[in-house]
Amino acid sequence: MAASMAMCGQTDVGLRLLKSAIEGHYCAYAALQADPALVKLRQTPEFPQLLSAAKECQQTLHWAKLSSARRLSLLEQRDDT
Repeated sequence: MAASMAMCGQTDVGLRLLKSAIEGHYCAYAALQADPALVKLRQTPEFPQLLSAAKECQQTLHWAKLSSARRLSLLEQRDDT
């Protein structure tokens, strides 16, 4: 929906919808960078912050999906460096 609004010249609405989607755990970081329908949104000064939020969302969800043992292992590896 955000892409449709942006394509119709409603970038403010598109940005608000995209922000809401990210806050609702739509974490498609790669898609936000590549989707041709989002070109107008990517040209806005607000987009980098939304992209950053999507990346953080994606990382958080990925971390949550890891088992406790795997998370502990990764933390230990990080601490050893």
